[in-house]
Amino acid sequence: MALAAEREAAARIEAGNPERHMLDGAHGWANGDIPAFLEAACEFFASVPDGESVPDPSWKVFAEILWCGKIIE
Repeated sequence: MALAAEREAAARIEAGNPERHMLDGAHGWANGDIPAFLEAACEFFASVPDGESVPDPSWKVFAEILWCGKIIE
């Protein structure tokens, strides 16, 4: 919920000053739409070296995946 609220706030800021946020989104958001967010979130798995398994599922891992969706371009 907090991540969604932060994205909504960033969208309002970006709409108020689109020239300033043409390259970088407000509040550190690199991806403002769902497809870009999901593609960036998948980059979490690209950081796992070949032959190694993905970390055991946990809330921390899930949070890291979401964080990647926010910041990775």
